[in-house]
Amino acid sequence: MRLKISNFAKIEKADIKIDGITVICGDNDTGKSTIGKILFSIFNYEDFKNERIEKDLKDKIFNILRKLNIRNKFGLQFLIPRESQVIDKIFEYIQSLYNNISLEKLSEYIKNTINEDLKDIALINDNDVFLEISYDILNIISSKNYKLIFEIMSDYFGNIFENQINNLFNKNSNAELELEVKKQKMNIEFKNDECIKFESDFNIIHNAFYIDNPFIINYINSNVDTDNFILEKTIHDFISDDNKNVFDSVKNKEILEKVYDVLNSVMNAEIINKNNEYYLHYNENNTEIKLENLSAGLKSFVIIKRLLENGSLNEKDVLILDEPEIHLHPKWQLIYAELIVLLQKYFNLTITITTHSHYFLEAINRFSKMHNIDERVNFYITELAENKCNVIFKNVNDNLDIIYEKMYEPLEMLSNMREEQDNERNNP
Repeated sequence: MRLKISNFAKIEKADIKIDGITVICGDNDTGKSTIGKILFSIFNYEDFKNERIEKDLKDKIFNILRKLNIRNKFGLQFLIPRESQVIDKIFEYIQSLYNNISLEKLSEYIKNTINEDLKDIALINDNDVFLEISYDILNIISSKNYKLIFEIMSDYFGNIFENQINNLFNKNSNAELELEVKKQKMNIEFKNDECIKFESDFNIIHNAFYIDNPFIINYINSNVDTDNFILEKTIHDFISDDNKNVFDSVKNKEILEKVYDVLNSVMNAEIINKNNEYYLHYNENNTEIKLENLSAGLKSFVIIKRLLENGSLNEKDVLILDEPEIHLHPKWQLIYAELIVLLQKYFNLTITITTHSHYFLEAINRFSKMHNIDERVNFYITELAENKCNVIFKNVNDNLDIIYEKMYEPLEMLSNMREEQDNERNNP
């Protein structure tokens, strides 16, 4: 898989090979997180689009049904409410037939459904009005509404990127994204932060997870109302429980043991749900701790364990980790790095990581060699473009020293400061 980007946010140009584990390093505010958010957006767009189209079509059905002149036994006008099951049933009927739906069948279904629902209020026998309603609905679903698709794409990316999609320092250039998977391509283009092109040779069949903060766990036990799509999806994935454990599909139980050995080295405990609140249960002393009360570092491991155990994270899915080491002690950074390498190796996950830590970077590098997946690991560093405002991405697989030198600069500064202060103290 390859992701090409031009003139998107601060990114002037990027050509990222995403195969196995992709590690991105660089200074703050150089577009590292943008790569992960773009991947997340592309892989989860279909779900967002379907939800939006469903809402849009149900709203239109609701407005069309207002043509019905329904009066109750007192002679007062009655309007079918927006939350009525009638609208849901009509929508589901349309979805079930879609390309094989006729005007007469739809009209008959709507008539029967409404009369059944309103049997205690009124009975409507005007076939002409049901034909008119059905005709209006068929007109909506039969038209190729590219404008709606572009509008949905604009709203979706606008939500994730705070409506700053086009290049901030070159607004005259269109933002372009190209995702290539097995020689098939998806192309998306934006102008003035609005989508103007969306073409795809394939459908996304795998899920993507974006984790940038272990404190998302603090929202799990609360009824948070958010319009942040990433947070909303992460909460949904965490509390999901479809009993489809990814580990069940692993024939070689030794693989399961290796992954759990790493997890158990940090937390030998179970995640349990009691009355819709989540706890970490320690079997050794029968102690239960609310997830909100766990340390930030432990929360990082809890998220991964939960997504695996409840079947949300499956083989060949995409896992995006934005600076996962930031709340981890250097020792736990090494453990987390090995966990990531094992998950890639045994579950064939596509994993994208941004990091500032030389411990974590080195651990990914060493554990990938130890577990023989180093050919599936790619390293990139961000650099300023010629205008000193935009950024470009450079592959450094052949020379990781470029990254290490960048990361060690602060240590050298401190070392020089220490040496100067020691000299001043010794030579007053």
